Amino acid sequence: GECAAGVTRGLQTLTQSHHRRAMSSDAHAQDAPAATSLYPPRDKQTRKLWDSLCKFRKASARPASARTPTELALPAQSSYIRACIYSYAERLGLRATKMESGEGGRRQLGVLVTLPPPPPPAAGGARVAEAAGAKRKRDEAAPGPDAAPDASSAPVDGSGAAEQPAPAEAPPPPDADAAAQAPPPTEPRFDRRESSKELRRCASRSDAAGAARVFSRMEAAGAAPSDADCSLLLHLCGITTPPDVALAARVWEAARAAGTPLHEPSWSGMIRLMCAHGDVARAQALLTDMLQGSCADRVRLRSFSPLIAAAADRADAPLAASTCEQMRAAGLAPGDAEFIMLARLHARRADGDALGELLGWMATEVSSMSDEHLDAMAHCFDIGAAATPGGEGAAAAAGTAGTAASAGAAGDAETQ
Repeated sequence: GECAAGVTRGLQTLTQSHHRRAMSSDAHAQDAPAATSLYPPRDKQTRKLWDSLCKFRKASARPASARTPTELALPAQSSYIRACIYSYAERLGLRATKMESGEGGRRQLGVLVTLPPPPPPAAGGARVAEAAGAKRKRDEAAPGPDAAPDASSAPVDGSGAAEQPAPAEAPPPPDADAAAQAPPPTEPRFDRRESSKELRRCASRSDAAGAARVFSRMEAAGAAPSDADCSLLLHLCGITTPPDVALAARVWEAARAAGTPLHEPSWSGMIRLMCAHGDVARAQALLTDMLQGSCADRVRLRSFSPLIAAAADRADAPLAASTCEQMRAAGLAPGDAEFIMLARLHARRADGDALGELLGWMATEVSSMSDEHLDAMAHCFDIGAAATPGGEGAAAAAGTAGTAASAGAAGDAETQ
């Protein structure tokens, strides 16, 4: 009975101990996470480890060079760090192997991380490469089109002479086919801004021929010149000898046909060109259109000066009178050079009344003259004296008129 009681107590003690261990295991399982994962890194050490592996993979992906890393040795301070190295290397597609090192009798474990080996070439690719190599060898061994035929393999007729094959027609040269199939060359696209810049460069170099080439490209592209382009082109047309009136007419007509608003520089340049060409009627018509147009309030003395010079050269008093009348209507007066040209005109015609009226106008407009202009005016009086039948009397009259004009000018200057 005592033995049975002892067995019973032992069984009870064993059952209670087993129950306590089971309860302890359940409590520990409830406190720990259900499944522990090594990624993502949870602490500073594992984050630094992940960073090192990412940098190694990125540096290894660059083109091969002397500085490209091929392996990365990482010490494993604990089994947890070693497990993290293996897990992270597998996630990044790297190869991790165990590494042992010992210094001073101490054994240290680590992990060596390397790049995975390249995949072996496919069997189909090897067969294709082998077939391509065999074909290349056959092509190299085959005779070329210019090689002489083999006499041993040629059939022999009754005379014993080998039959020669008919000559083959030579293929056309490859360059001819390529040229026939090549698309026609296209002209460069027209750039208006670049053309205007090139015109300004031509004007700075006084390159009239270069400006003509630029305008020809503008015409081919169907582009009309702007007001600034027109002014530059007309200026360059006027500096050639003789003036390039044909090009100026093309420029002018292209701008007018396109409706380009032209300002005073373009109008004055065209008037000057027409006077230099001798087409005074056309210059007068241009001046009239200009005064009746939108730039009448911007007219300047240089718009009238070419017509005054043409009238003085031709001794054309009606042209000079109409031009002076238009000038007065525009609120302008001649300058020293224009007064001298008008005086020479009246002196050549021996028109003392017109010369006296001109001197009076000059006295109201001109306060002083340079010595050069005074000498030119005195020369006009000499011309008038030579053209007058009276001779010395005319010269004296001209001198008296000149003295009066000078006195009037001086008095006007003192009053001012």
